[in-house]
Amino acid sequence: MQRGALRWKIRRLGALVLAAGLLGLGAPAQARRAPGAPWALAAAGAGQTGQQGPGAPAAAADQTEAEADLDAATPPVEQRRRLSRRYRVPAGGRPFALEARYGRVQINTWAKAEIKVEAELVARSETEAGAREVLGALGVQWLDYDARTGGVLVASQFGPMLRGRSGCSGRRYEINYTVWLPAATALRVANGFGAVAVTGDLTGPTDLAVDYGDLRTARLLGPRNAVRIANGNCAIPFAGRASIDASYARLRLDAGQAVDLHTNYADVEMGTVDNLVVHSKYGDLALGTVGSLRGSSGFSRFSVEKIGEELDMALRYCPDFEVRDTGPNFRQITLDGGFSTIRLGFAETPAFRFDVRTEQGQLLVDPALVRVLSEAHGAQSSDVLGVFGRSVPRRGAGNVSIRVRNGTVRFSR
Repeated sequence: MQRGALRWKIRRLGALVLAAGLLGLGAPAQARRAPGAPWALAAAGAGQTGQQGPGAPAAAADQTEAEADLDAATPPVEQRRRLSRRYRVPAGGRPFALEARYGRVQINTWAKAEIKVEAELVARSETEAGAREVLGALGVQWLDYDARTGGVLVASQFGPMLRGRSGCSGRRYEINYTVWLPAATALRVANGFGAVAVTGDLTGPTDLAVDYGDLRTARLLGPRNAVRIANGNCAIPFAGRASIDASYARLRLDAGQAVDLHTNYADVEMGTVDNLVVHSKYGDLALGTVGSLRGSSGFSRFSVEKIGEELDMALRYCPDFEVRDTGPNFRQITLDGGFSTIRLGFAETPAFRFDVRTEQGQLLVDPALVRVLSEAHGAQSSDVLGVFGRSVPRRGAGNVSIRVRNGTVRFSR
């Protein structure tokens, strides 16, 4: 995915520069990654360096000259203030919501029937008086009861003096959070210009949103999980039932059960997923073994290691849609392609029926692998019905139906 990664870096850098110009901010840390450096998420431990306030220095080991200049410009005077609250959690649970910005968030799980929140407010300036002034403009809102969720709400607050002056006068600021809560807590976290790390498995419903930052979680085992990542990297080891939205991002999901994925200018890597619905535009997708895959893709390179039972996709302007292998017991493959190249592998499938209709396109297959039952050709179209494999398809064998315009279909073992 080298070409896709390069396109993603260029697109994301442009988005970061545009946002920085509109907001009057210094470029976030991701925009200052050294050219060609591998994608990597920071460790989720307590020493993790999150995205800091506007213009904060990057902590990358492989600093470029520009990064060194930014670090040298960091105001020398720093002041900190720490705040902490605890909330009792009844037997029925207590929802928790955190709305953060310009700082890092770490969510830990524990066995205690309470929620503990620690906030660290950091201000930097050229003088002690300036740092005190900035620190005084930072705050945290603590709500024991939020009418929207019926639970606790914690939110970052920024005074009027910081509005519109984020990148001026050499000021830097951040508000970082460390949270401990029961694993079954209904959790909602939103963070902008900062990283979010979830270090323990979560069994309650989750809603996680990160813009201009990285998101890293443990296993999401709850009944409902909503994940939104924009202008950042996201790594999830497992998601049971999840809805994932990725824009100008890179996403990795190792395993999942029922996943609904929407992407825009995003590169995606997935391992084993039972049921996947995907709608993607612009970006590369590389999937492992998928039981059922449905949805659409446009302007993307799309690869699947193996399809188990069902494939139903609409493809537009996909230069390469590839399924390397199909399970021996697959039921149905339905593809509708336009200006796309489709490659399907059937190493494990003994025999199946197919119907391929092309307009200004062609079906490519080794004649020794198929028996053509009927064939019709027009001036710029063709319709081929046949059997793949030399044996007679068993009762209930899979079926392949493909329609493609201005494209190519290829079958192989």
